[in-house]
Amino acid sequence: MASSSAAADREREYAEHTAAFRQERLELLQDINTLAQDAAMNFGSLNDNLDRLIGLTQSVAATRPTWQALARSTFGQHATEEAESKQS
Repeated sequence: MASSSAAADREREYAEHTAAFRQERLELLQDINTLAQDAAMNFGSLNDNLDRLIGLTQSVAATRPTWQALARSTFGQHATEEAESKQS
């Protein structure tokens, strides 16, 4: 009888540990899922910001010929070329 009681105790203890392990595993999986969702949202925001940055860069690049022409007409060709050579 003591043997079957000890076996029943071991089975109960095993079942309790298994249940606790499964609960911890479930909580960890939920945390991982939350982190993955946060990462996806952050990646989307990053992607949007990179698109905006590319657009702004292209806009600035498109205005350069206009500013070069304005500088040439204001300061003369020589001064503009000298300033551009210093930027390089």
